[in-house]
Amino acid sequence: MALKFYLLVFDEWNDQAFAEHRVADWEVKQVFDEEPIFVRNSGGHAAEILMIGPTEGMRFLTVPLLAIEPASGIWRPVTAWDSDAEELVRYERAARR
Repeated sequence: MALKFYLLVFDEWNDQAFAEHRVADWEVKQVFDEEPIFVRNSGGHAAEILMIGPTEGMRFLTVPLLAIEPASGIWRPVTAWDSDAEELVRYERAARR
């Protein structure tokens, strides 16, 4: 079954988690609305999926996602940070496909 990504659900913890990395919730929404890639997170993390992509201002963010209702495509961002070099490579490889 292919994973669906239709909606991000935010809660009171997101602002604090985003702020630790100087990311705003509207930037995470922009990444979701642009052309992100979705890749499996490495083992041992609660968030099984990483969303990687640009904001409208071309700031690349990596956002771990937890499934809320995966069959309905509803996910919750855990935190977000500026994508590192390895994450940018993953984005570029997937974007070329």
